[in-house]
Amino acid sequence: MSISRYALALASCATLVACSAMTDPSASATTPQSLARWLIISPAQPTMPPGQSLLLSVRMLDSAGRDIAGQPALWSTSDSSIASVASDGTVSAHSIGSAQVTIASGHRRVSALVIVSNTPPTPTWVSVNPGTAQVSVHSSLRLQASVTDVNNHPLANVRVTWTSADPSVASVDSTGAVTGVTTGSVNILAHTASNEATAQLTVVGASVAHPPAPETPNQPAPPPPPPPLPPTSAGSLYNGYSAVSPHWSHIRTAVTDFYYSWNSVERQWAGQHYDLSMSGSAAAWKAVNPTIQNYPYVLLGFTVLPSATPSTGLPASQWYDDAVRWYSAHTQYNIETAFLHRLGQPADAAHRLKPYGWNSYVWVINPGDPGLIAYQTDRFRRLGLGQDGLFIDVQASGDLATFLKDSTGRSSEYTSSATSWPPSGQYFTDYAALLRTLKNAIGATMLQPNTGMYNFDPDFADVSAAGATHMEKANNPLYTGLPATWSWIDKMLGASVSVNFVDALDYSDMNSVKLRLGGSADSAFHRIKMMELASYYMVVPHSPDKLQLQLVNEWSRPFSTVWITAQEANIGHPTATRQQLSESVVSTDPFGQRVAVFQRDFDRALVIVRPQTGWGTQRYDDASAISIPLPSSETWVPLHADGTLGSPVTTIKLRNAEAAILIKKRTT
Repeated sequence: MSISRYALALASCATLVACSAMTDPSASATTPQSLARWLIISPAQPTMPPGQSLLLSVRMLDSAGRDIAGQPALWSTSDSSIASVASDGTVSAHSIGSAQVTIASGHRRVSALVIVSNTPPTPTWVSVNPGTAQVSVHSSLRLQASVTDVNNHPLANVRVTWTSADPSVASVDSTGAVTGVTTGSVNILAHTASNEATAQLTVVGASVAHPPAPETPNQPAPPPPPPPLPPTSAGSLYNGYSAVSPHWSHIRTAVTDFYYSWNSVERQWAGQHYDLSMSGSAAAWKAVNPTIQNYPYVLLGFTVLPSATPSTGLPASQWYDDAVRWYSAHTQYNIETAFLHRLGQPADAAHRLKPYGWNSYVWVINPGDPGLIAYQTDRFRRLGLGQDGLFIDVQASGDLATFLKDSTGRSSEYTSSATSWPPSGQYFTDYAALLRTLKNAIGATMLQPNTGMYNFDPDFADVSAAGATHMEKANNPLYTGLPATWSWIDKMLGASVSVNFVDALDYSDMNSVKLRLGGSADSAFHRIKMMELASYYMVVPHSPDKLQLQLVNEWSRPFSTVWITAQEANIGHPTATRQQLSESVVSTDPFGQRVAVFQRDFDRALVIVRPQTGWGTQRYDDASAISIPLPSSETWVPLHADGTLGSPVTTIKLRNAEAAILIKKRTT
């Protein structure tokens, strides 16, 4: 991520630590010995009125991620006048405010933030029982929906609406009663104002319990069956989901985990939808989904000054403390040569290069120093032990280049690299060599540097050495260079580099984005996310294993609230390469803005993207739309962000920076 954005995340993590639902393994407390390595608390941030009680649920895991029982537990509260806690974890609310309720077991501890408020609970979660069911053709069964608040307390009188993903397979009425229409599989959805849940229904052939009654003479013939209803959503496109990763055959999904997965309910949802989690606890993720990949967060290129940020265990300062210990045990190396120094000054601690980043001054590594290489090799071996991969933040050449100079001068060790643009020179050569050494040291463990939007030669050298990249903010619908980004991904995939293609615009950006796009924040969000999804399809290979899509890179909202169902629709594999439509079809829009349109054919869909072209002020509203005729060989229905299908169309209208995914109707 960008330095400024991580600084915000760092501050957020510091202020929200009381809300965390899992311990950090470095935490400590003076309590009796315990085998617990991880503690998971639920709910992590309950809200309750004065006078109400709530039992907090705690799950303890050993070092292998297995549930254990019989461990010591000590409960405490930061303010008993607001909320008290009993020895069994029962919290009692007394007065308006918030209190941190903590459980400690051995050297592990975890807290829930208890909010005492008179505000009525908001319906938060919905579940359907049974979650999977079977019904015969012409037979019915009733599904039950349960709605709970953030404390997992059931709520009554909450309006639930029911829909069938394919009424031609099974219908559902307003009470949740489903009726089989024809054999097949279908999802039945229960919706509330804030969330939805799905039941997977299989319709089998009708069984004949009794022989049919003999025909009655002169009985009128039964009326012909009504024609099948047209699908209102993507029906068979949603077959093939797996509860373990990879969840879908056509796509690989990824998420950045800085806060919300610490909520055990949200983590449960996320484990059912994502194949890769960057950061967070591997043990917690794998307790939900044993096959999910997890890459812990690490840093390499710099360290925050200990005087600026005390050693809190956060990655910015953690590795410098570790380095001091390592160098004291490896006296053949000098820790001073591990850092860069100002040109024309002594190479000592007082004259280390000290650029500003992460809301603090930082010290920058010397990637060519033998001691630094030896230390980081040992460090990464330890960090990678038992992990699926390691995520290294702030690795883009443009970011690294800013660290080669500070307010008083530039690096004496890499003078030419400090002044070159685009980034080049010995510093970047040494950096790529360091990454290659680290990758060799950790073997099969993935090494994923965050190169962001940069695509210079040093970036390609780095990702080739590491074998992977995290492209933060690169999937940007409002960026003129999006087609160049696709070509960059083509190049990396051709070199067998694993790519995490990350969004640029989150829901938190929509208030500003909607001013450019028009409409509401919700409509702007869906338009942006469909554009990013279509952008992924422009580059996905036949097997998606080496290309992950990340549509959410924020931690201020639960993942489930910003998921678009359209990415679950299995459009199959690409049957052609990406093509740009001839400008003879359309070259400019009504505002005179140059138009470039790309399309790609899939087994079940045609994906069309109109990226932004040109710089300066752009128009994105309805008046910027152009009409694109569709091939007459198929009947096309548009896929919406919520996963439903529209009516058949023969042409589509695309505004500036907009995409469409057209489903071949015969495949639904």
